[in-house]
Amino acid sequence: ITLLLAQSVAAQLVLRMPHAKVLLTRDGDRTLTLADRVRFANEQHADLFLSIHANASPTKEQSGFETFVVDAKAGALATASHG
Repeated sequence: ITLLLAQSVAAQLVLRMPHAKVLLTRDGDRTLTLADRVRFANEQHADLFLSIHANASPTKEQSGFETFVVDAKAGALATASHG
């Protein structure tokens, strides 16, 4: 699911921002660690790094999404949870 979503987002970015270079960390169903993804982004000197994940919960009552934002220059992490 996350790979299909990432491919869809990438396609929309290419259409809406033709001047931007859009790269995906993977093009098939294989696992990469978050550290591998971050390393790839750093090697590409990325201006933006977006990592899409699908989390699971054993409790059906839990729903929503989480957003993590890291300011690499400030070394700060901000988290926003929405339910």
